Amino acid sequence: MKQELTASDLDTSKFSTLHADVSGLLAELESQIEDLFELSSFGAYTITEDGTCTRINSQALKWLGCAVFPVFAYHLGTRQAGIVLSISVL
Repeated sequence: MKQELTASDLDTSKFSTLHADVSGLLAELESQIEDLFELSSFGAYTITEDGTCTRINSQALKWLGCAVFPVFAYHLGTRQAGIVLSISVL
């Protein structure tokens, strides 16, 4: 005979603990991946399908003789303001 479980049959504290553990591990992994990208000895960048560079690491900037500076910007089309990164030649 098949018995169905209901929500009251489950110990939700175990799921909360598991979720917290997995979230912590995921955050640590994301941090390690970011460090690998930024601190690697090779130049790395990401681009979108239309060729827009969305990320570039410090080694690639050094090779190009450039630096990244945060700039406050306002987009007239969307009327949204925010911080964007400006790449400038040193």
